[in-house]
Amino acid sequence: ARCVRVSNVGVLADGCPALARLNLAHLEFITDDGVVPLARLPLLVAIDLDGCRRVTDISLQVLEQAPRLRTVHLGLNKTTD
Repeated sequence: ARCVRVSNVGVLADGCPALARLNLAHLEFITDDGVVPLARLPLLVAIDLDGCRRVTDISLQVLEQAPRLRTVHLGLNKTTD
């Protein structure tokens, strides 16, 4: 089953510090408020935000500061080039 109504993924930043890869693709209710805390994940190397239509450039600006993040998948959201 798809969890399309999931929105508060920011809690993963504190509850899952060993998280390295995170696929949030097509979770329509994910917002910057949920994504921004994920930049604190010390081992995060990849995140998929494809289809997260409420994610904006705010998330990307903060994710740029994630120490190990190398891969961000985007598409169908409110980010600019």
